[in-house]
Amino acid sequence: MKKYHGIQILRFAAASLVVAEHLIGNVVNHWANAGHYEVPPLGLIGVIVFFGISGFIMVTTQYDAFGSVAKSADFFFRRMLRILPVYAIATTMQFINKFNAGEHYTIVNYFKSLLFVPYIGDKGFYRPILGQGWTLNLEMFFYLVFALSLILPRMGGMALSIAVFVAFAATHSYAAEMNVVLAFYMQQILLFFACGMLIATLCKHVHWRSASVASPLVICLALMAGGIWVNLYLPEGTHLAYNLVMVSACVWAAASYQPVHTGKTVAILERLGDASFSTYLFHGFMLGAIKFLSYRTEEGQWLKFALLLACAVILANLVGLLMYRFVEHPIARVLKGWTQKPHTAQSKPPQQTAKSRA
Repeated sequence: MKKYHGIQILRFAAASLVVAEHLIGNVVNHWANAGHYEVPPLGLIGVIVFFGISGFIMVTTQYDAFGSVAKSADFFFRRMLRILPVYAIATTMQFINKFNAGEHYTIVNYFKSLLFVPYIGDKGFYRPILGQGWTLNLEMFFYLVFALSLILPRMGGMALSIAVFVAFAATHSYAAEMNVVLAFYMQQILLFFACGMLIATLCKHVHWRSASVASPLVICLALMAGGIWVNLYLPEGTHLAYNLVMVSACVWAAASYQPVHTGKTVAILERLGDASFSTYLFHGFMLGAIKFLSYRTEEGQWLKFALLLACAVILANLVGLLMYRFVEHPIARVLKGWTQKPHTAQSKPPQQTAKSRA
């Protein structure tokens, strides 16, 4: 399977947007006039782009796996191995961190978090112990639905997955009347998985290749900037429509980037994209470590604010890269070795003797 360089770079951008919003929130929320400011929805844009990328990657990598129960089970098992170990490490670190800070987290909530079971926390939000883990609860739901769809032929499986996400999104207004766990999944944000799936299918049949990073970069930056403005200032009814178009176009543009030769800059950005999952999981610990700097950035110190924001995004990605290099990737390599099917040595045909040649 060809490597989608632009998709990896887009993953890096999405993780950086989440980091940026969390840093901005840390700074602004301690200001006396915090209520006068609205934190831009960078994290929302990062998350929905991540979901679009997930839908794209799953269809792209499993395009020929439909119609098989065995491949369905193998897919879900490998996804669990990919996500759970690193998430468990981050969740355990946060559990210890919160316990030492005197916050109340029960062992039941700890295991619910590890098992991706949604629950409403003390503050009335669906938040596992590692706050950003709520998106992984949705991600695992996507993997489950997609795994079941792999049992069917491709067209039927794709239709099943998309129909499930559309149905859950369409019933979001009834969530308050439902079971707590079921209500969590009744979110319109599930539609972004479907977007990625459709773009992956489109890319299989319609080929647009850009050897230059300029066109995809301009498209993605313009659409994301527009997304910030739309989600901040336009009526709420317009948000979903724009966001669906934005995510679809960003994933399509990123997938189109196929350079003849990758330079050092592209290689670095791709590597940061590889580490985006670790960046997403562990950036909160880094932001906590520099929170004293956030509290010393006063209202009106915009240059200091901008420098802190840039440094935080860079540091978060470096932490993510280190965690990927020394934790996530080694774990994945070990687990892959355990689950790899042994290859039987190919038997050689017996050598002909002089008598048989005769």
